[in-house]
Amino acid sequence: MKRPLLAVAAIVALVNGPIAVSESARASTASDSLEARAVSPAPASCKKGSACIWRDKSYGGDRISFTHRIDSYAAILIGDVGYRHANDIASSLYNNGQYNRAKFWQHKDFTGPSILLERQNGDKNLADATGTVKKVFNDRISSSMFVQ
Repeated sequence: MKRPLLAVAAIVALVNGPIAVSESARASTASDSLEARAVSPAPASCKKGSACIWRDKSYGGDRISFTHRIDSYAAILIGDVGYRHANDIASSLYNNGQYNRAKFWQHKDFTGPSILLERQNGDKNLADATGTVKKVFNDRISSSMFVQ
């Protein structure tokens, strides 16, 4: 059952630049941006040079990573039982990029409220606004990219 998921990942990679999608990793306005600065250790499943989101808090559940950008998470299918799109599923995220910050938007095509993560930063629970990200952003990510 991995072939349909890989096919979707390949199509998204052709359109948006290289990304990596794995089925599972168990273990307003743009002015609304919030910048996160505290350094935290990278989860092992988020490879160096990538930014990652996870369906569950504490970097659990289905994971999606990117090395450039994702215009719309709705174009990516996830799940190992039934496939569903990855739009608005993120409960935790991490920027393991080497050079740039990672920005995550509430709407597709890099629009709406956003959050900005410095390199080597993440938030284990986007639902509580007490971690690195100081506003609730659980299940709200629809696009993302590395920015200067």
